[in-house]
Order: sequence, then C-alpha cells, then structure tokens
Amino acid sequence: MNETVVSAAYDLFLVLLPVLAAALGQWMFRMAGTERIKRIKHEMDTKYSWAWDAVKATEQRWWEKAGSEKYRIASEALAEIAQKNKIPITGEEIRVLIESAVKAMKNEMKTSE
Repeated sequence: MNETVVSAAYDLFLVLLPVLAAALGQWMFRMAGTERIKRIKHEMDTKYSWAWDAVKATEQRWWEKAGSEKYRIASEALAEIAQKNKIPITGEEIRVLIESAVKAMKNEMKTSE
C-alpha cells in the first residue's frame, strides 16, 4: 500500500512539475516585461525632463534668436546631456522631445494668461 501511495505521489509530481515550471516561467516573463516597461518609461520621462530644461534654458538665454536657431541650440544641448549621462538618444527622439516641450510651454503660457 505504501509503495502504491509513494508511486502515485511520484507520478503526480512528475505531471505537476512541468505545469509548475511553465507557470513560473510565465510569471518571470511577465515580471521581466513589467520591469522593462518601467525602465523605458523612466528613461522617456528623464529625456523629456532634459528636453524641457534645454528648451527653457535656450529660450531664456537666446530669446532674441530665430526659432530654427533656438531649435538647433536646444537640440545640441539635449544631445550633449544624453551623451554625458550615457543615455542613447536618436535624432528623431530629440526632434520629438524638443517639439513636445515647446508645445507644452506654449500651452502653459496660454493658460497662465
């Protein structure tokens, strides 16, 4: 009888082991995905903050320059900040971040008037 119980428990263990391993794998995959999403969001928030600072500083320092010149200065500043912090950033990201910061600042000025 004991041999039958041990054999049945062993068989059950062999059946449940792959199920438990698959469940654990799925859980780990979800957790890794969540952490990756959090890391990407933090990186984008950081880049946007830098873009905001670059645009604000450019507007304050070079207020008399044309928009295209201010865009170039802010873009170079943002690229330099990212490089200094060893965060990869593409030209397209710089363009979008600068444009977004400029638009947000314009909206902020409209609402404060």
